[in-house]
Amino acid sequence: MNLDFRQLVLADIPGLIEGASDGAGMGVDFLRHIARTRSLAFVVDVTEEKPGDSIAMLRHELGEFEPALLEKPWLIAANKADLDDNGSAQAALEETLGDIEIVRVSALTGIGIRDLAGALLSLGEKT
Repeated sequence: MNLDFRQLVLADIPGLIEGASDGAGMGVDFLRHIARTRSLAFVVDVTEEKPGDSIAMLRHELGEFEPALLEKPWLIAANKADLDDNGSAQAALEETLGDIEIVRVSALTGIGIRDLAGALLSLGEKT
């Protein structure tokens, strides 16, 4: 990814399922790739009933596989922002996660994609 004369290499890892750290699905193979990263970005669907639960499950699986993964800098890409007109879903996510950076995006409409690129570059520079 290039933005404002800065460059970052991104790896898109398919979604992990509960039990991935115990070998469910392709979990261990995906977790090995994640272990080689310097920072993490979790894409969460803000239209889910409890998107914070998805983040908690992902963080749990990371920690079970390799506790050091929980020390990496990370952020949330709150996708489907176009369906969260009043921001209530994102507000609930912010309340659940505390001070973790949340970038509001829509893959469909392009809302926040440039902001996400900047946040990812900044996150990569923290490592």
